Amino acid sequence: MFRLHYLKFIDETTRLISTSIESFQDMQPFRFALACVLRSLAPEFVDSKSEKFDVRTRKRHFDLLLSWCDDTGSTWGQDGVSDYRREVDRYKSSQHARSKDSVDKISFDKELNEQVEAIQWASMNAIASLLYGPCFDDNARKMSGRVIYWINGLFLEPTPRAPFGFSPADPRTPSYTKYQGEGGRGNAGRDRLKGGHRRVSLAKLALKNLLLTNLDLFPSCIDQVNSFSCYIVHYILVVIVFQVNMHLPLRESILDMYLNLVT
Repeated sequence: MFRLHYLKFIDETTRLISTSIESFQDMQPFRFALACVLRSLAPEFVDSKSEKFDVRTRKRHFDLLLSWCDDTGSTWGQDGVSDYRREVDRYKSSQHARSKDSVDKISFDKELNEQVEAIQWASMNAIASLLYGPCFDDNARKMSGRVIYWINGLFLEPTPRAPFGFSPADPRTPSYTKYQGEGGRGNAGRDRLKGGHRRVSLAKLALKNLLLTNLDLFPSCIDQVNSFSCYIVHYILVVIVFQVNMHLPLRESILDMYLNLVT
């Protein structure tokens, strides 16, 4: 029963975001809420074999969430900036035009940047969850396309954009208006090493979700192994070694331990 309610929420919220004529700012809480729900429940919907959460639905959500990420893969195969990023810029310009006070503009920019980064990080975590299940990107079998490009980018390009307090391993998602992690509000993204560490952890989770539910990708992984980062090479090899005749929970545990050793 609860699953049906959540599926209805996801469907209606996605439709609202995609078709609403409301202002950009009014839609931001809905974007954040949708990403949080998908992050937590997408794998469960896949395991339940829900017809309302099939491969095409997961791909639509992947494309939508990726458009909210000012990050590697979000504009892959596209010309320049996403529609969402243009909305952000228009909203920023309109608010600047209303005030001549430079202090107010700086304060507004800080608030907006924190909001956008929080939505981005929630969306990236949701994308990792959406990769659990049958692969919706045919190009992934050629070790190309948006899914592989996005995962590899997380490994290769650590940036300081992951807010403190946001962790792929933590099911709780704090409000985007309150960063109360290490150092308190306003420190989001200031530490490159910690930001990069969170991105690598997220990449491991995304890749694990993809490979454990798409064993047919292994031959392609072997054929194209030289095109990957060293992390993916290690990951592919250990999965192949342990994926035969092993129960899934044990296989996952071994993969996690191995990745902690090689990264």
